[in-house]
Amino acid sequence: MQEHPIFAGIDLGGTSIKYGLCHSDGSVIAQFSAVAEVSAGPEALIERIAHCGRDLVAESERLGFRLPYVGFGTPGVVDPIAGKVVGMSPNIPGWEKIEIKQRLEASLGMPIIVENDVNAMAVAEHRCGAAKGFRNALTTTVGTGIGGGLIIDGRLYRGGIGAAGEIGHITVVKDGELCGCGRRGCLERYASAGSLLRSATEIARSYGGASELTAELKREGRLTVHTILSAFKDGDEIAVSAVSTIVDYLACGLASVLAVMNPDILVIGGGIAEGGGEKYVNFVAKRIREYAIEPSVIQLTVRPAQLGNSAGFIGAALLGTT
Repeated sequence: MQEHPIFAGIDLGGTSIKYGLCHSDGSVIAQFSAVAEVSAGPEALIERIAHCGRDLVAESERLGFRLPYVGFGTPGVVDPIAGKVVGMSPNIPGWEKIEIKQRLEASLGMPIIVENDVNAMAVAEHRCGAAKGFRNALTTTVGTGIGGGLIIDGRLYRGGIGAAGEIGHITVVKDGELCGCGRRGCLERYASAGSLLRSATEIARSYGGASELTAELKREGRLTVHTILSAFKDGDEIAVSAVSTIVDYLACGLASVLAVMNPDILVIGGGIAEGGGEKYVNFVAKRIREYAIEPSVIQLTVRPAQLGNSAGFIGAALLGTT
């Protein structure tokens, strides 16, 4: 049995668990997916994650390798020493009470490294994706929520207790709408998928012209993020207007982060970025340059995330090699 030439990672999402094996350069050897079923409760979820880990151990042994550890990425603020979520995980009820590292190590009989999921993605994009070769990188995900991962001087920056990078909870509207975190006016409330749906639906209901989205709303009674982003890429006026609204907020929030961090590159990923494609990323880049102070963007590169849905488990797998 060979030692340490391949690595294993697990990425927990709100609906699915993605997991796999990769080499140290991030090239994927095998990848799998399972339903998360977070509504079944944290005890069932931890066992489902352990089952994914056992699959990875078995697959690595079948290939003739012994894993040094299993990396695990999860939503929420993570205490990397204790290996548990200490806050900001509202979509997985009870998850903050679970000793993730301790429980998985007992189940799998090997070391477990626990990290925030967007931090893991940032590691992957920096090591072998869109931010490779850049010393200072900001990675952001825009989808159901908004998250961030910071690479400073070539290393992941976690902050004092692991809470760095929670850019979705920058206040962009004083006393604004209530966010899932319990605060008001957060960027996540104004620039995420829910915001896009609300904006597009409101515009479509009062729109007097022809649009594929007004037809969709009349036919189905509702819009979806997928249809809005598809229409956006086609140049539909309603979709462009709705995307413009959320991008304004996103660019405003990101401009503040850029002024503080001054990264060499901004990597934009997540469901909205993937659905809106290069057109969406270019739209964000243009608006950022309108909001940000010139020194923070004069040498800034903006790119779409490169590793897609695999970034989370690749980054988790590489956590012990950074």
